[in-house]
Amino acid sequence: MTRLSTAQLKTPARVFTLLRNETPFGGVTETRRFEGVTWGDFAPRPPTEAPAGEGVLRLRQYAEFTCRSAAPAVRGSVLTIRGEDWTVLSVSSDADDQILITLERRR
Repeated sequence: MTRLSTAQLKTPARVFTLLRNETPFGGVTETRRFEGVTWGDFAPRPPTEAPAGEGVLRLRQYAEFTCRSAAPAVRGSVLTIRGEDWTVLSVSSDADDQILITLERRR
């Protein structure tokens, strides 16, 4: 990973954690809690088609978001980037304290 300069941190991402609560009827409600905004370098890959059962195809897309600080971003949280929601698959850091977030989006 190359060292990020301030000029590379062009893309804002709104960070949300998902709160899941069981309902009295055995279901689950899911709400979002806004955690903050982080700036980084956003690198989406081209979308691919993935089977979704019974002959239905859905689009799946992966991306990487490299930043300096994303403390609230954990596996399963959501980053909203350019108006689209991306699910966090993994968060890792390197020796230079840069954070690499791997994201997925399904449509």
